[in-house]
Amino acid sequence: MSSLEKLVEKFLFKPSKVDIGDVMRLLGAFGYKRRKKSGSEYVFHKKGGYPINVPTVEGSHVKSPYVKRLVKRLDLEEWYEKSKE
Repeated sequence: MSSLEKLVEKFLFKPSKVDIGDVMRLLGAFGYKRRKKSGSEYVFHKKGGYPINVPTVEGSHVKSPYVKRLVKRLDLEEWYEKSKE
């Protein structure tokens, strides 16, 4: 199992344990780059795509609803199933 698969598992099965470092690694693997940080919010861009805003709390923690939104936006469930084949 690759480290990216393990990271995706964390997003799918343990969303309350995700921090901004995990988000940066995941989005980087999917071609996104961090463009700016505004207060407690990070903004990621990908050419031809809409920006993704990720707010944090207590420094680096990302709340579960935002993690679940990333899972849906990146279609991680389908990606994970394909990686298992």
